[in-house]
Amino acid sequence: MTNVDIKRICIHECCHAVVARLFRQRMAMEELVVNTRLVKAGEDLGALNIRGPRLDDEQDYAALAITLLAGVIGENIYLLGTDAIKEKKEEIVVDNNIIDWTSGGGDVPAFQNVAFMFSLVYLTDGNKLKEFCLRFLIDFLSDKEVWSMVELLCYEGLRKKNLKLNEKELECVFKKISLDALLDNKRKEYLNQCNEVLQFCQRSEPA
Repeated sequence: MTNVDIKRICIHECCHAVVARLFRQRMAMEELVVNTRLVKAGEDLGALNIRGPRLDDEQDYAALAITLLAGVIGENIYLLGTDAIKEKKEEIVVDNNIIDWTSGGGDVPAFQNVAFMFSLVYLTDGNKLKEFCLRFLIDFLSDKEVWSMVELLCYEGLRKKNLKLNEKELECVFKKISLDALLDNKRKEYLNQCNEVLQFCQRSEPA
């Protein structure tokens, strides 16, 4: 395993973290970790441990679903570049094979569980929730300012010998890189989209 491989995994977890911070009124982060021992053994293993959301409303479901898929989209942006992913957004939404999903690990089945429950509770189309999340994430993470925060957070994570940032350390890093200030400027724009998740995910009427 090379440092580039470790950075890729760190980028994955940092994308989860930056997106989760956007939804900080609904969830909190306990730890960001890349398991260096397993990475060196050839396994992709990292984690962002969170508390919440409570899944009390449709925005909770949307926030969790978006956060779960953030790592996959972030890794593809890291490998292909923000412009390439943004230009291919419509292709990615309709074709499941455009981007590499192999790095998703447990995130993908976790998302599928959330999408299934969302569709049962709100009588919506779970596949449309995936489309909603992909559109949201491509727009959000390909924003150059947001992506710069992902890179800065990754840099801070890689500086740690054990590649772990606990809750207190994450708060210190967020303050250091001024993440909340940037997200506050973008929060209304993006959270307004989540208010429309039910309308977006309505089931199509039979022909």
